[in-house]
Amino acid sequence: MTHNSIWNKNFLTFVLALELHLIAKTLIRFALPLYILIETGNPALMGMVLSLSALPLIILSPIGGALTDKFSKKKIFATMNFLSAIAVSIYFIISPVNHIVIAILLIMMFVSMFESLISPTSDASIPFLVPADKLVKANSVTVLLTNISSIGAPVLSGFILQSGGLTELLIAITVLYVLASAMNIFVNIPKPEQVDGQAENKVNFVAELLGDIKGGITFVTKENRSVGKMIFVVFFLAITMITSMTITVPTLMVTYLEMPEHLIGLSQGFVVFGGTLAAIILPMLKGKVSHRTGRTILFIPSLTIAITGMLMLLFESQAISFILLLACFFIAQIFSTMYAVIYFSYLGEKTPQNVMGKVMGLAVSSSVLGFAIGDFFHGILFSAFATTPGVALIILGVMSIIIALNAKIIEK
Repeated sequence: MTHNSIWNKNFLTFVLALELHLIAKTLIRFALPLYILIETGNPALMGMVLSLSALPLIILSPIGGALTDKFSKKKIFATMNFLSAIAVSIYFIISPVNHIVIAILLIMMFVSMFESLISPTSDASIPFLVPADKLVKANSVTVLLTNISSIGAPVLSGFILQSGGLTELLIAITVLYVLASAMNIFVNIPKPEQVDGQAENKVNFVAELLGDIKGGITFVTKENRSVGKMIFVVFFLAITMITSMTITVPTLMVTYLEMPEHLIGLSQGFVVFGGTLAAIILPMLKGKVSHRTGRTILFIPSLTIAITGMLMLLFESQAISFILLLACFFIAQIFSTMYAVIYFSYLGEKTPQNVMGKVMGLAVSSSVLGFAIGDFFHGILFSAFATTPGVALIILGVMSIIIALNAKIIEK
């Protein structure tokens, strides 16, 4: 590591390309399922599409993590972003009139497949671009970028869907992916040194790749179990609390509050702003928050969700429900973002560079599996409690509280 500050040319170019990629990815993740929900009014179908589209990311992320340690991260970034741009063109090939759900599902599945290399590559690149003592700050910057895109993308997609339509939105996404691919070319990310026994073997590449994946699993289950336990906690957290902020808010806005697209986007953007606020505040709290404070950080939003559900049962006014939901998930976003920064910083600190990509691949795969299960579960849950969503929120809150209480295994 030769850089003494996070504000070096490589890191700045990296975050610019990452932001373009994140906006495109967030537009797909938010707008396409929302379009299905608006057209069909079926939260279960929306949850099913989200779950199925995550399968490539779940299955391929460990492989992507292993490939990250072997090949140029810059080339992986550039190639996968360009292929994502091509994948969006599926919509223009399949007749959207007769097969709109199939077209959207295929787009999301292909983008998810390419994301299986981009996500672990992105997470594994940061320790190579900044000094070790700047990891929390660097991860706060990337989380801040994620939240900025998560704020802007829903607002932007809501207005585009309402004024232009799905075709215009997909054209914008394609342009963003192409620009991200171009920016990736200018990032210089050092390749990690191979330790003994890890030299590349082109003759038996598949066997070596499987061995790398096994090495990542061995590290988190035997060599450093605290990393494995933290991945385990985030898996369950993705099922309950984190997923609720991606599917619950738009579902309730459409089916329960019957709001138009642009207000749904604005509401989602406001909620995600809580994460932006957390990313700004967290570096100022250096030394006061760590993985040992995780239980407290998780308990606050979990309790907030449960209390919000109770209040929605007491007050049936849509205006009050709207205010309660925005306040609840704004708070939840703040604390879940804090935990996410701590989580990836901890993985970066405790994982050797030669297995960084493998571990990040497992972390991504585990969390996305949690998201997929959560999307399906939330879709069914809010379909079952369509007229009394407060009950569904109480269930989610109680489940999250249980996970927060059990996070004590990480503090030990």
